[in-house]
Amino acid sequence: MKKIIDQHLIKISGKSYIEKKLSMGEDIELKIKGNVVKKEIYDNQDGSVNVCYTIKPILVFIDENHIK
Repeated sequence: MKKIIDQHLIKISGKSYIEKKLSMGEDIELKIKGNVVKKEIYDNQDGSVNVCYTIKPILVFIDENHIK
């Protein structure tokens, strides 16, 4: 029986260099270039599944226009 995909999710796992200091509680917007390194499927027990992709960051940019 083919399962219906309920949600596509991403998990970002790893470290990447950034050029500025950040403060705790600071909201920032990021642009990330990464590589998909894992795909996991979770059964929701209702005939559907969630698919989670793990992304390993290669480059991370902080969008300075969206820092609050």
